[in-house]
Parts: sequence; C-alpha cells; structure tokens
Amino acid sequence: MILRQARTADITSMRESQLAVLSDKAYEELIAKHPSELNRAFSQAIYRHLRHDRRVAERRRAQSFFLIPIHETVDMSVFTSQMKLNLTKYGSTEVVPVSLIDAERTVGDDGYLNLDKLEADFDYIIYQGELNLDEQLNETFEHADQVIFVADGTKSSSLTKLEESIRSRFDIALIRSHLALVYPESEVSCGDRAEWNKERKTERVYPIKLASSDDFGRLVRFLLGKAIGVVLGGGGARGFAHLGVLRAFEESNIPIDLIGGNSMGALIGACYVSGMPRESIHKEILRYSKGE
Repeated sequence: MILRQARTADITSMRESQLAVLSDKAYEELIAKHPSELNRAFSQAIYRHLRHDRRVAERRRAQSFFLIPIHETVDMSVFTSQMKLNLTKYGSTEVVPVSLIDAERTVGDDGYLNLDKLEADFDYIIYQGELNLDEQLNETFEHADQVIFVADGTKSSSLTKLEESIRSRFDIALIRSHLALVYPESEVSCGDRAEWNKERKTERVYPIKLASSDDFGRLVRFLLGKAIGVVLGGGGARGFAHLGVLRAFEESNIPIDLIGGNSMGALIGACYVSGMPRESIHKEILRYSKGE
C-alpha cells in the first residue's frame, strides 16, 4: 500500500489467528492520524526496496505454557513458582493467572493485560489455570504453545470432568500436551504412568514432588527441548567404565533426563535410575553375577 505495488508473501500461523484487512480509505485515515510514525515506515520500506533488501525483522515471541490442574488437591501456587524458578534459568519468565485474562479486553487499556506486550517483553509465559476456568479457557488455549495437565498422583487415573470438557471443545492432538503427576514427599513409587496416559496420550508423563528442584528442572528441559539423554553400551566387565562416565556427569553438574543401554549398559542404567548409589552398583552387579 505504501509503494502502490502488488506483492506476494507466505504467512505461517503458529496459533489460532485472525486476518485483518485494511482498506484504502482506512489507510488514508491512518496516515492522517499518525504521520510521523508512518513516515518512518515509508522511509524504511523505500530504502529496502531501492537496495533490493528483502530481509524481514524477526518478531520476538515468548514461548507460553498453560498449566491446568485437574485435581483440587494440587498446590498450583507452589507448582507454578517452582516451574518459573527453573524457566528463569533459560530466560525471563512471567506468570499470568488466567483469571486476569479478559477475552474482550486484552489490549492494555484500563489496566487490562496486554498479552502482545507480555510476549514481546518476556522469553517465557506461564498461564496459571484453575479448576473452574470456562470463561478464560478459549482465550488461553489460543495463546498457549504447550499445555501441562497437573494431577494428584495419589488419585484415580480416570479422566476428570474438566478433561472431558476440554476434549469436547478442543483438538488436543494439535497441541503439545504433557501430564505432571504430583506426589507427596514421602512417596517412594510413582505408580503406573502408562495407565495414567492410556486415555490422555500426552507427550510425556512426569512424576514430580513439589519440593524437588531436580524434578522441575527435568520438566522444563523437556518442555524446551533441552533434555539430556545417555545411552550405555554393552561389553561385560568393560561396562563398569560407565560408572566413571556417570560420575563425570555428576561432578560436572550435567543432569541426565533419559538413560538407555544394552546388555551390561542396560543393567547399570537400570540400577542408576532406580536411585541406587553409584558406589553400590559395582558391588551389587558383581554379587548378582555370582548368583548371590
């Protein structure tokens, strides 16, 4: 419209979007209302055109995560705080309670949230949900890149009414979804994660204790695509060299989020993830190999 020339462009929508059409008449009114701002835009457009510069400035956009509690027994304030603490290690993070989101007024006027500005100012945004959030559900889903359902791991694994309502209104398969199972600090077993995920079919199930920074660190790394995996090879007695590698990871403060292995590597990996002290693994495997 500035140069009065037709042009084509490819537009990729990462979320549910609206297309706005600006008429010639509205364009002329915009020029009359904001002459200085548009003059700068004209100058840049003409400069790029004359230099045949087709570069487009990349717009900063925060990654957003929608936390949805499915049981009232989960302390969402603690969960959200822990998640924010670990996300902050990778970039600026803001928490937005969904109760503050107004589907009709999110442009920053009269003290209401300006979601576009938040996404420009922060690297990560956490939308903290509630059990009763029907009014804000549509608006929040439109802005969320990933959804984390937060459940009480000691409750029944059956779908809740809230989850059934969400499934009837949204195509969950089109958005990255996760399930966090919160357990008491005294719990020693995380239960049957496969059973929990049988109907939900989320990307991954995360056993979590609210006081464990390690658990939230692992959750955040998976959400950001920064999880660390280790595969231990076989080799009989040579497999014990894996213990030295695991020790090096620990001393370098490199967390291990996934571990796999073959033969002796599988045995050592299983012992390691079960929580057995690294110093004890060698002795226990030798005793096992002797049939003791």
